[in-house]
Amino acid sequence: MTAYSDGPFVLYKMPFANEHSCRLESPDGYDRIRRENNWKQHDGKRIDALWGITGDSAELQAMRYPKDQWQTSDARRH
Repeated sequence: MTAYSDGPFVLYKMPFANEHSCRLESPDGYDRIRRENNWKQHDGKRIDALWGITGDSAELQAMRYPKDQWQTSDARRH
């Protein structure tokens, strides 16, 4: 994944080199995003979660599937 700095922020170039991404909601509507690695497992394969946080509530914003564990087609079906 290519990262570059824009002031105090680190921005990432997509697509991600090491993981498949499934965006459920736009990240623009949240105060912050929190990543939870190994949030769930499916058939022994890891799924990471990105949580969108607004105030004191959180909802699932996106899921990430490591490419070394997930084929593209399997991640899309899940």
